[in-house]
Amino acid sequence: MTAPLADAAACGDAMEHHARWTPDQADFDRFAALSGDDNPIHVDPAFSARTRFKRTVSHGMLLYSRLWALIQTRWPGRRHAVQELMFPNPAYAGEELAIAIVPDEADPDDLAITIRRVADDAEVLRGRCRLGEAPGAGASARETQHQDAPDPGALAVGRSAELVRLYPRAQAGDFAALSGLDKDLDTVPEPLIGGMFSYLLGVKLPGSGTNYLKQEMTFHAPAAFDVPLRARVAITRLRPEKHLVDLETVCETLDGEVICTGRALVYVEDVGA
Repeated sequence: MTAPLADAAACGDAMEHHARWTPDQADFDRFAALSGDDNPIHVDPAFSARTRFKRTVSHGMLLYSRLWALIQTRWPGRRHAVQELMFPNPAYAGEELAIAIVPDEADPDDLAITIRRVADDAEVLRGRCRLGEAPGAGASARETQHQDAPDPGALAVGRSAELVRLYPRAQAGDFAALSGLDKDLDTVPEPLIGGMFSYLLGVKLPGSGTNYLKQEMTFHAPAAFDVPLRARVAITRLRPEKHLVDLETVCETLDGEVICTGRALVYVEDVGA
């Protein structure tokens, strides 16, 4: 169930920030509607029952949304420059989660972030967030693009998928409510940029049943509402013996301004389950 982060009191060390949240299936469905990521592993109980998870699991970018909102609350006005996310275990509907943000003592703009299941202390998200301006702003996405593989039906290095999406300002309030943030948004929130990658990975390439393991993102510029954005993922490495696929991820405006670059790692054994 979504609840405002303002209801969660900071605890522990004065430099640390904590919150609790219990997601439900309605939260998964709402994030799917906002981001377009309707991978059935998140929204279809019958499909999910055939996977190794046996039931629907949270979007990784929905988990990031809750962290993002807590960071926005504790560090208002700061932008996410670099974001590293790993999803070592699933987060299920109805299970309480503990969110923690710990700034580095030597560099307070470097944040260690974790989300754990309260019941068994298993990590469902861990990573780091770098606040401030991103390095290499204005980089060209053309330097890292690949040609599509000739066989569009097979996983192969170089195969890619893309989409163009516009986030209307009218959705800003819906996202703020879902993430638990009680403030107006002036630009597209970073988790929705990640949501474009999540959609492509979970619906297009590799496809339905894809399990998100890791996403690294460097944000080069803010994205405006009501402006079309193009997101693209391209396979850079296959590890079939481990059911792993590495991909490059890029988001830019239709004019070529780079919004975000990064890398993703996904597990594909359940694709098409």
